[in-house]
Amino acid sequence: MWRRRPIGALVVAEAISATGSQLTALALPWFVLTTTGSPSRMALVVAAEVLPWALLGIPAGAGAARLGLKRTLVVCNLCWAPLVVLIPVLHHAGLLSFGILLALAVLIGALWPAYLASQHALLPGLVGEDERSVAQASALLFSSMRMTYMLGPALAGALIALWGAPTVLVIDAASFLVAAVLLLSFIPSLERAPARTEFGGMLGGLRFLVGDPFLRPLTAAQVLSQTAFQALVISLPVLAFVRYGESPEIAGLLLAAWGGGALLGSALSYRTTRTWDLLRTGDLAWLAQALPLWLLVASMPAPAVAAALLVSGLGNGFRVPAMQALAILRTPAALRQQTGAASSSLAMLGGALALAVAGPVLQELGTSPALAGVAGLSSAAAVAGLVATGRARMARSVTKVTQVSA
Repeated sequence: MWRRRPIGALVVAEAISATGSQLTALALPWFVLTTTGSPSRMALVVAAEVLPWALLGIPAGAGAARLGLKRTLVVCNLCWAPLVVLIPVLHHAGLLSFGILLALAVLIGALWPAYLASQHALLPGLVGEDERSVAQASALLFSSMRMTYMLGPALAGALIALWGAPTVLVIDAASFLVAAVLLLSFIPSLERAPARTEFGGMLGGLRFLVGDPFLRPLTAAQVLSQTAFQALVISLPVLAFVRYGESPEIAGLLLAAWGGGALLGSALSYRTTRTWDLLRTGDLAWLAQALPLWLLVASMPAPAVAAALLVSGLGNGFRVPAMQALAILRTPAALRQQTGAASSSLAMLGGALALAVAGPVLQELGTSPALAGVAGLSSAAAVAGLVATGRARMARSVTKVTQVSA
């Protein structure tokens, strides 16, 4: 797979731009906190970037479908670069009001659903309509993302301490330009698929997700899984604070355990997708992601909790490339950007709901009920995922019987 230059360029471009985005994920809140001294304003800026992702995914997907795959990726990177660099430039010029900062954050967040949907929809055009090849390419892409999730925050902290948050934002802007050059240079321009008139319009992707017997439960599973994950991320620092002596080191260990498992699973799935059945992989991975989280409800030593989180992350790492490949190839080429953006938007809505609810639950009920909720949501996601893979397996059996009869 690495010998295919477009795939290598796509993965490298993602690694570069995602690393820059991880730098900004810490640098922007830190910049707001240090310049305004207001945690509430910091939270508003973060929310201003997340909410457009959740609310504007469907129209963004429709716009990306008109623009095309490669062009959407390039345009998003070329738009992000000036939007990010405007923050330190306007700050140094004394022209950066809080309202302008919120507007820039909204514009940055609004581009994400179209970008991610186009990135994954591009894979069949680069490797063919074979589910194993698409799953292997997806595993490479997710491995590069997960790597930046682990390394980016640590690198951001070091660079902010060395040069300051405004300089780190400039580095992020430069990373988007480099990614755009790579995409322009090495990604071929693919022919646009003919439109599906029965699923036309802005809501075409959403209608297809709702109407397809495989994608409908899979989308529900992904929304529930994202909701559980966001609640887990909020709950783990509180767990370390309450159960393990207010230890920030243990909080970091627990978060890193899940992330490390997800990275390891993605890396291993690059090999296993060539030989393992993707539906069976999905079945086992859904269960591996959900079931260990029930152990967190009980009071266990921190290493045992970290081990449970590692297994859960490992399940996620195996699940995502397999399910992503099946979902992409199940969708007509003309609708892949729209369905991807709609699915991402729905998942982020679930994540936003989790962020709003998890805090009060932790405050009023404590960590064990909150973590039981996380495990319950993840288990419900696994059930929905098993329903989806069961339907796909049944459809394959019917197809084989029909072919034999013919």
